[in-house]
Amino acid sequence: MSNAAKLLERWYQEVWADGNEQTIRDLWGEGLVLHGVGPEPVRSPAEFVEFWAGCRASLPDLRIEVHEIIGDGDTAALRATSYFTDPRTGASIAMNGSTFAVVKDGKFSRVHDTWDFLAPLEATNLVDPGAVQKMMMTMANS
Repeated sequence: MSNAAKLLERWYQEVWADGNEQTIRDLWGEGLVLHGVGPEPVRSPAEFVEFWAGCRASLPDLRIEVHEIIGDGDTAALRATSYFTDPRTGASIAMNGSTFAVVKDGKFSRVHDTWDFLAPLEATNLVDPGAVQKMMMTMANS
């Protein structure tokens, strides 16, 4: 496993599974911009800690299962599923996602997350299941 893949594995284990806030600060590289966890990029460890702490507080049973990590040199990618209970409805949620990361000097220098944020909306009936597919089919047939 490449050093970048080991670092990404460490992030998911220590930050998400173990709840270690210090790992966020330890692995956040200078100038890192993290894309994909909200409408705006996250530009500092303090901003990410706010997001992370909010997730942990509102989703106390959050569990992330890492399915695959691949790495080559200073680049790594991870595929995972987040499992949690919607606190408003009690619905069980499974949300697939991936992380692409570049490492420099033992810290993250670039990170892009892609998660299926539609899954919780569909599971809680805030969006009709299949609505996006129906919309795309309608657009294709126009």
